[in-house]
Amino acid sequence: MPTFMHEQFIARAIQSVQCQTYKNWELIVVNDGSSDATESIVSQFLIDSRIHYIYQDNSGSSCARNKGLEHSKGDYIAYLDSDDIYLANHLEVRHNIIKEHEVDLVFGPVWDIKPSSRKIYYGELADTDTGCVLPLMVMHKRFCLSVGLFDSNIVFEEDLDLFLRMNKCYKVYQFFDPVTAEYYVHNHSIHRMYEKGGHKYIEDYRNHHKRT
Repeated sequence: MPTFMHEQFIARAIQSVQCQTYKNWELIVVNDGSSDATESIVSQFLIDSRIHYIYQDNSGSSCARNKGLEHSKGDYIAYLDSDDIYLANHLEVRHNIIKEHEVDLVFGPVWDIKPSSRKIYYGELADTDTGCVLPLMVMHKRFCLSVGLFDSNIVFEEDLDLFLRMNKCYKVYQFFDPVTAEYYVHNHSIHRMYEKGGHKYIEDYRNHHKRT
């Protein structure tokens, strides 16, 4: 879980992991140089031995995600940003699909929560114009490592970049029901950065992947 200046959201995100019906998880929170109360809030959860905390100087979300992966001990990786939440069955649903279908990566739908409190269903990868690919995915750690982790040079949709690289090499399974995560859109989310100027960048990037 990468986090930066999300003191108002991070407790909710951590609690959503603690409430999972699948219990065999570890959570690595990587604080990307926050100067707010993030560290103090996270420290209250460290009584749970499954939760670990790392601080790094501000280096960007890709570097924070990569650091979390490098410190992880499990075989599978599920990313969650500190302003989003998993519904209680998120990990169990994806774990069962991976075992049943023997796939390397599984992704399914999320609710995209707008400031107006509207819920928008995102099930197709093509629908993820908000950049909310990560909450959809659970992937095998070794395959994530083999394609080169997150590219810290990419400003927008670094998660989509990783997915497209993995999709070329490994077996992917998609499902459309149930919805198991909520992606929140607000003024401090990457989504807002995207809305303010990333449209052409992302379109050019996607076209590049189609050609390669």
